[in-house]
Amino acid sequence: MEAIDHRLAALRQVMAERGLPAILIEGDQDVRYLAECFGHDTRVLVTGATAVLLSDRRYEEYLAPWAASGRFEVAIANPAGQLERAAEVLGADGCESIGIQSEQVTLEASERYRKAWDAVAVTPVAGVVSSLRVRKSAEEVDAICAAIDVQSAAQGD
Repeated sequence: MEAIDHRLAALRQVMAERGLPAILIEGDQDVRYLAECFGHDTRVLVTGATAVLLSDRRYEEYLAPWAASGRFEVAIANPAGQLERAAEVLGADGCESIGIQSEQVTLEASERYRKAWDAVAVTPVAGVVSSLRVRKSAEEVDAICAAIDVQSAAQGD
């Protein structure tokens, strides 16, 4: 879980550098990287003060440990309820704008966000999390080396 703390802190640093008070992460790989969880329809809303996993009932039991960790609020709801909870968080944290992953979000979803969050400017951003994913921690480098060793042994090298 220490990796999650580091990754959220790094994301918040990039958000500050880009002038983003909030960001909605939708890409499966990016959600996995930030929260170390899986779930096809799980998103991560991050503000300067809050991190929320937004998902549906299929993942309620699975995400319970993330809620218990205290690192994330877990908001389980239908899509409309998720948008409503996100709007509440954005308002409570004083966010006047939010970045959405332009490489992950359809135009239709972007419009849905604009309508749901009419008091918040929705700004398309690209490469925010992918720029963090390219930097590997010592543990990630060790895991990559171990995977190479396994593959080499399997090939008889």
